[in-house]
This record gives sequence, structure tokens and C-alpha cells, in this order.
Amino acid sequence: MRKTGSIVCIVLTLALAACSPANSSGSPVKVALDNQTSMDICEVYVSAEASNEWGENLLADQAPLASGESRTFEMTPGTYDLLVRNCEGVTVLSIAKFSSDIALTIGGSGTVPLQVENASTAEICFIYIVSQNNEGWGEDQLGSVESILPGEGRIFFLDPNAYRLRAEDCDHNPLQETGAFDLTSGSTWIVGNS
Repeated sequence: MRKTGSIVCIVLTLALAACSPANSSGSPVKVALDNQTSMDICEVYVSAEASNEWGENLLADQAPLASGESRTFEMTPGTYDLLVRNCEGVTVLSIAKFSSDIALTIGGSGTVPLQVENASTAEICFIYIVSQNNEGWGEDQLGSVESILPGEGRIFFLDPNAYRLRAEDCDHNPLQETGAFDLTSGSTWIVGNS
């Protein structure tokens, strides 16, 4: 199920641990984020995998994660989902169902940004991005934890290449598809714009 909004915990503390899974045995789960994009990161959400809400922004009381910087977040043991947004509120990374330490690089040497803009009236729940020579569609790039609402966007960091792109609504109805999208530099794909 895709997560929405902010979580409300019936606890007086704003600490992530207050909204963490009940399982507290074992080692803490660490998430190391390395920002190798040209933009600052202002929002990082790590919530229990079983939750339908994202919870508190872990960067709310901290400086943004600037370009070239790294930061590590630590949670109590459990299974989590992750969502990362830049300072304009655009999602740049999401990961579903992890329960052990992870190290993630946003962007990176040689990658270029693909910005997907939802200009349709439907919520985009599935995005497929595959090499132009790939016959299948592969896995959903929104990872079952996020969607793109009308008027919003999402940035993916990819190797320069020619891609096939497909966007579907939450019932898997195709919204738009392209068979040859040349991504040799940063580009925008507008879904709902014929």
C-alpha cells in the first residue's frame, strides 16, 4: 500500500523511535545517505513498513543534506520504508522493506536526472523505466511506497542511455508510454502532455 501524509503518534515525543515497530531486539538499523546530486536534500522519512503514513521529517530540525554531503540515521530494529525529497518537495529516492543497514547514493558520477511531471488528472502509481533494447518492463520504479499526484513530479537518476518509459494509474491502466526517450543529459518527461 502506498503511504500518504504525516503520521500522528499518540505519544508526547517526536522521536522516530516512538513510531517505530514494536520489535526492539537486535542491532539498530542504520541508513547512510550520500547526496551526489547538485541539489540539497531537505526531507528524509523512514517509517515502519507496516505503516500507511510517512511520519516525521528526520531533517526537520537539521540543516539540509547539501550536495556532496553524507549523513547517517539510526532506527530501532524493525522493517522500514524510506522516502527522500529535495528542498522543492520533489521525491528523489524511495526504498521499500529494509531491515538491515543500507548505504544509498542519490545521483552519482555519470548519472543524469530524469524528471517525471504528472500533467494528467490521474494519480501515477507505477512508473517503468527500461533500456530501449529491453523487451519487458521490469519492476515498478515507485516501489509500492510512493505515487505521483496530479501536478507533482519525481526525479530519477539514471545512466545516460535511450529508454522506454511507461506510466500507469493505480489500477494499472496505461497513462502514457514512449518507446525511445533519449536521456543523454537531464530531461523532463511530461505525463498527460500529448
